[in-house]
Amino acid sequence: MARRPNPANADRAPRTLNSVLAADLRRWFKRGEVEQSYPHRPEHFWDRFPEAATEDLLVNNVWWWRYADPEKYLRIFPEWGDGLEWWSQKLFLTFQNHLEASAYFYEFRARYNDRYVWDFDRPWIRCSDQQWRSLNRLLPSKYPSTVDLPITRPIDNWVSLPPLNLNLGLNDEILFREFKLELERKRQEIGLERPATGQGVRRRAISWKPIEFMDYRRYKIMVLNDAERSGLSKARRSYERTCTRLGLEP
Repeated sequence: MARRPNPANADRAPRTLNSVLAADLRRWFKRGEVEQSYPHRPEHFWDRFPEAATEDLLVNNVWWWRYADPEKYLRIFPEWGDGLEWWSQKLFLTFQNHLEASAYFYEFRARYNDRYVWDFDRPWIRCSDQQWRSLNRLLPSKYPSTVDLPITRPIDNWVSLPPLNLNLGLNDEILFREFKLELERKRQEIGLERPATGQGVRRRAISWKPIEFMDYRRYKIMVLNDAERSGLSKARRSYERTCTRLGLEP
């Protein structure tokens, strides 16, 4: 069933992403966060759309999401230094679990109606932590996550387990049984039932094809076929419904 527009948005002028970010920054400023931070970001993705492009240029300098997989993620989440690959992996998992839906929305929005301007003047992969947080607050992932989100407040159902004293001389079956008992105790404490088998598993991956189709068409790299045009039209309608629900200008 389609979600209804938020009644609170019905009688006010549509917002922009910059106005949403400005409101978030004012709120975070009161909590002591003064300036936007731009941790180590990839240099090879451009902060402007090219005037003309080939597919190779788009893959190398624009389509950063092509590298969001376990084999290539260091190109978009580079290491800060020796021995810090764990941080790059953490960012990649955070993207997969929490940030991909809002990143897709942001990149689609930049191209909607041939706009070809990013709201924050840069591609998502080069945005600040605060811009990521603001987008995620606006459009959080609808799927339960397997990793926590270090750039926002605690998430429902996430807990910290006390230090566990384990005898590694025992076999794994015994250790797993003890760990599962600890999980059940925690669930009872917060009144959460154990999920059924398969519940909470992410069902559908996000397809970035509609965004790439828009770029193919803009740069006259290829002519879209009927199925591709239909998929792009469906993606546009979905984007417009999301804007209406959020009270945003399309």
